[in-house]
Amino acid sequence: MDRFDIVLGHYVYYALHHTGQGSKEYERLSRILDPQGPFKLRLSPLFSEDHFLEDVCEGDYTNARIVYDNLCERR
Repeated sequence: MDRFDIVLGHYVYYALHHTGQGSKEYERLSRILDPQGPFKLRLSPLFSEDHFLEDVCEGDYTNARIVYDNLCERR
């Protein structure tokens, strides 16, 4: 598992589970997407959270899905 998998798993979790701009999850999502921030996550315009969750047979995001699933279980 590499850094991209960890950041991507967090990104999808926060994108789907934030409760608005004042929430802790939204703040973390904003940090992940900040081009000046430490993560510098750049996703393809074709990336979608729904595709990430639905296409489980696609091996590209296996480790990121593990991170996402662990976050869902913890919260």
